[in-house]
Amino acid sequence: MIRETVSAVVLCSPLFFLEAGFCADVPTNLIRLAVIDDSGSMKGSRVQTVRDELRKVARQLPPSPTHPFGLITFGSTAESVQWYTDPTRFERAVERLTGGSGGTNIASGLEEAAAAVRSRLKSGNLCLLLYTDGEDGNTSGILKAEAQLDALFAQRQQSGLSQSVFVKRWGNANSTLVKQLQQHGRATIVDAGELAILPLTFSPSIRVLESVWETRQDARLRVTFSPELVVRGHQGSLAPVAMTCLTHGATGHVKSLVVPNHSQPLRRTVSIPVTDSQLRAGQVTLEFNVESPAGQHTTSGIVLPSLATNRVKTIVRLPIRIVGRKLSASLALNGQAKWHDPLQRIAAFPVRLTVGFTTKGGNGGTERGKFQIVQDTPCELLNGTTEFELIANQPKTLPLTFTASSSSTKPSTYQVGLTVIPVSAQAGVEYVPARVHTELTGLTGPAAVTTTITTTVTGQSACHWVNLATCTARFSADVEFEVRGPMTPGERIMLVGPPEVAAFEFSPEILHTGSQTVRFTIDVRLAPHPRQTTLSFAIKPPPPQGGVRFGNPRPIRLQVQGPPAVSLAAAVGNQLPAQLTTAIADNVTSASLNFTPILNGAAADIAQGMSADVSASGSGIATSSAAITPLFTNTQTEIRITPPASRPFFRDVLVEGQVLLRTDPPTAAVQPVSYPLEIAVRAPFKRLAFLLAVSLSGLLTFLLLTRLYVKLRSTDVSS
Repeated sequence: MIRETVSAVVLCSPLFFLEAGFCADVPTNLIRLAVIDDSGSMKGSRVQTVRDELRKVARQLPPSPTHPFGLITFGSTAESVQWYTDPTRFERAVERLTGGSGGTNIASGLEEAAAAVRSRLKSGNLCLLLYTDGEDGNTSGILKAEAQLDALFAQRQQSGLSQSVFVKRWGNANSTLVKQLQQHGRATIVDAGELAILPLTFSPSIRVLESVWETRQDARLRVTFSPELVVRGHQGSLAPVAMTCLTHGATGHVKSLVVPNHSQPLRRTVSIPVTDSQLRAGQVTLEFNVESPAGQHTTSGIVLPSLATNRVKTIVRLPIRIVGRKLSASLALNGQAKWHDPLQRIAAFPVRLTVGFTTKGGNGGTERGKFQIVQDTPCELLNGTTEFELIANQPKTLPLTFTASSSSTKPSTYQVGLTVIPVSAQAGVEYVPARVHTELTGLTGPAAVTTTITTTVTGQSACHWVNLATCTARFSADVEFEVRGPMTPGERIMLVGPPEVAAFEFSPEILHTGSQTVRFTIDVRLAPHPRQTTLSFAIKPPPPQGGVRFGNPRPIRLQVQGPPAVSLAAAVGNQLPAQLTTAIADNVTSASLNFTPILNGAAADIAQGMSADVSASGSGIATSSAAITPLFTNTQTEIRITPPASRPFFRDVLVEGQVLLRTDPPTAAVQPVSYPLEIAVRAPFKRLAFLLAVSLSGLLTFLLLTRLYVKLRSTDVSS
């Protein structure tokens, strides 16, 4: 049965011989006392169990002057206690445990245990181990010895010392004794029965991480510490153990639950008062009480927890007394704002920073201090120093220039702010406040910047026709753009052309601050040479950009002269005849003209969709119907002829007139052309002679064919 664990006391029962004494003058943290039944019934496996378990306990926390280990053996009588502070000698003594010392006189063993506890009454926490396997008929002697032990436990308890009794017994021996010890409640009783002992030693410690004076009350010290509990030889989880700060007046994390062998140490803080004597000594002592770990059963046996010490003390060095300094700072404008980046509405504000500190109290520290400036977002320090030194009670004025962006809700309103922070303050020096923030709000930015755009025509090419049907000509011009003032990169040129311009393009299309030449290619409807036309291109300025406004640029003016008009021509084969001729018989009234209407000296691609309108005129000559044919396409134009009423029989008659070529639709870019026309009307005898020749040729052909037929028939009859 396990009630609680404060220190472990184990009662053992085999016999052994003690070789070393214990020096009573040495202060101890944990006293372990084993009372061992060494009677004959313990011989064999039981005494071997005792030896094994005592070795395990000693190896967990080896015997030493601060952790002595006492051995008492009893059989028919009890041996006086022998104390061991050397691990080797202790193990030799344990090896001499054999069993076989007569009967079981537990009363004598308990009396010797009481005497041993009395000799070390206030030396430290007590762990008593009792090993036995038999009953003792001396009931009164057992009760008397138990009463002595209980009285000693009561005295130790009043002194703040703890004790535990660990009983291992075979065959339910001495159950009355165990019950008596449990009823008094002066010690933690662990009745292990025949279970194996698993000894564990808990080693508490306190690690001081930081100590600083309280900012509002210098008479108190704030200590940050880490309570730790190390258990050797154990891998599993264990229940937390309470560690309580006993230092007078402590507040904060006074009590901490510490998990043994935890990988992440706790971080706790207590505030303690500091007396004048402690100030003179320059240190204070933190004292902690460690509660006994809880015992627990495992599959391998029962855990025997032992505290290396239940009181932990640590020395805390006092930091230097805090010297209070009052820090102050203020900002004021020091001139007119200027643009730093007008496109982004970032303005530069010259300001004066007045900063200083006064000594608040204390007698330590230095009269000088170093500081640095941290500007507010999105402010940036443009001119001035970010680090400076001050002398106490001597304010300093620093000229600074900050850049700031305008407010998103009020584009013309600005704010400049900064924070003054001490740098590398001497130990014991505290600034109040720790940092000072100052700002200027509602600042007005500078006036808007005007960016101008001017243009100059530096070169211009001659025009050439690109579409004769619409009188559209093309030319190029080089225009130099001069941008004076800031402009957002990538701003495109925006132009509005006059109505005469059919299309235009230019490169590059992006403007930038400074000078650049832009090449224009323009298609414009023009009258032919020599007429001139003035083209005016309006420049659309970019919209306002941040704090930048654009002036209205003057338009680009180009003087352009149309190209010469193109002439129509009639091509016959590969020739360009000066006149058109044809011939007809005397008995017909129409003639055909074969030619190709072309543009003299011009390509066909600029005459897309254009046709030629052909008309003939003259005495007895007229165009038979509307003669419209696509340019550059061969055509046959029918002309009506009215021959003279009387004409020679044997001589040809010439009929003369004109053929006029015009474009359809009409366009000023193409000039019409007129050709002389001659039509030869052949003499009548030529027609009659032709008919006679044709008739004779036919008759002759008939005669030849008839003769050939007759000859062929005669040949057939003969055969």
